[in-house]
Amino acid sequence: MLVYVDSSALIKRVISEPGSDALIAALDEHVAADDTFVASSLAWIEISRTTRMRLDADDPDQVNEAIEVALSGVAERPMTGEVVSVSSQHP
Repeated sequence: MLVYVDSSALIKRVISEPGSDALIAALDEHVAADDTFVASSLAWIEISRTTRMRLDADDPDQVNEAIEVALSGVAERPMTGEVVSVSSQHP
């Protein structure tokens, strides 16, 4: 099954926020079910910008590692009808 993951969900993988633990548990269930995570190309921009703003920008290694972790296992998709359709099917 394709599971669309938006930027706000992906950022919770690396920055602790309310709901981070529940989100990670839900993602783990999808991993166990061998589902495929997808996000639009826009997520790569949003994750990079948000991570740089929220983490210590003076430590580029930390920022780059967090970006890699946030996007790990997620297939990038251009904004097509398929991505819009999948994204609108999930809460």
